[in-house]
Amino acid sequence: MEGTNMKKIIIFIIFIITIIIGLLFFIQPLKNQISFLTVKNTNLTELKVGQLELGLKKRNYSENEWIKTSNSNYFKVNNRKEIVAISLENNQSYINSTININSTEKNIYDYFGENAYHRVDDQGYKIIGYKDSKHDIKLEFFYLESNLERIIISKFEGF
Repeated sequence: MEGTNMKKIIIFIIFIITIIIGLLFFIQPLKNQISFLTVKNTNLTELKVGQLELGLKKRNYSENEWIKTSNSNYFKVNNRKEIVAISLENNQSYINSTININSTEKNIYDYFGENAYHRVDDQGYKIIGYKDSKHDIKLEFFYLESNLERIIISKFEGF
């Protein structure tokens, strides 16, 4: 009788631990999604990085592969050969001649406003992002510790 009760207690404890671990893996993605869905829109239609902008046609490139530019930035095209993502990873390139990898969070908020969402990705980057739901565009600033490592402008198909 005592052994049966002990087994039930152990099974119950294992069950509770499993639920807690499951919730921990579920909470962060849920927080990320809620933050993204509830933030107000920012108009992101005029974003350019040098000559690159979303929607620009780029022939002779493979779909969904990051293509390195001459100044060490990257872009992706879709099956219609339109740019669907631009990644800035160096300090020589600017968004609209204003924001780059050396920009501070204050610079970013001053330029794009306070309507930002915040999330943490699975690689540990703290991300400050802006969305334009009307035009399916998002702009994300990837921080590792306190260093801005990457900026990505991209089209999104929802979240």
